[in-house]
Amino acid sequence: MATSSPLTTEAPAGDAFYTPPVPLPDGSPGDPIRARPLDNAAAAVPGGENWLVLHRSEGADGSPVATSGVIALPDRTAHPVPAGGYPVISWAHGTVGVANRCAPSRDRGDTGASPMNA
Repeated sequence: MATSSPLTTEAPAGDAFYTPPVPLPDGSPGDPIRARPLDNAAAAVPGGENWLVLHRSEGADGSPVATSGVIALPDRTAHPVPAGGYPVISWAHGTVGVANRCAPSRDRGDTGASPMNA
């Protein structure tokens, strides 16, 4: 993901990032809605580049919803992108609560998600 990505051009700062557009853009679960560089050290994976992403998902009833996550890339100067790209590893956090502040991408170091994220 490059900083010139169209996903970054209108990504709101702060907690406004997490408010999805209404209606959600068309797409499938996993499609990005917006992304920006992660500016939250407590949620960042050290040693690389971290992006905050809001993407489409599905609610329990199958309706479209927006969820957040972090994309962590290795340091590309030390680990150039291999042919075919980097392998993808997906980590889903365990149950730490259903409040917005429990989401790993919103971890500020003082939430129920903090010990699990560390």
